[in-house]
Amino acid sequence: MAAIDFDEIDDWAPLLRSVLQVFLPSDIENVLVSRLPEFVEDALDAIFEVSDRNVIINTALDWVRSETIVGYHGTRLTPEEIESIREHGLLPLDASARRIRLTRALSQHPDQRQQSWPVPSAKVAGGPSRREGVARP
Repeated sequence: MAAIDFDEIDDWAPLLRSVLQVFLPSDIENVLVSRLPEFVEDALDAIFEVSDRNVIINTALDWVRSETIVGYHGTRLTPEEIESIREHGLLPLDASARRIRLTRALSQHPDQRQQSWPVPSAKVAGGPSRREGVARP
């Protein structure tokens, strides 16, 4: 089977549905329509109310793991960053390593005052969590 393109839900949703269908009530469409879910999460809550939550989650995860999924990284990357991803893969965000990029990006703003811009505060606010001992401003 070809890779599943995450953005082409009309292609992969029927495949996932066929895997989950055995664990869902036969009238699942009616259940969802009657609930009028405002958000996707609301529809998922309705599914979990009429089925075995753990079975649905585990079956969906097994299906995802069995497929090749094509996803898209939604950030503008420099050529150096693209090469880094090719060499090292996507890595967890390290805010302290982003200072140069943040400074470069934010210094282009017309209201930027280089001497008063709080780079350290911005870095800390978006950086490591409190559990790593970093105080938030």
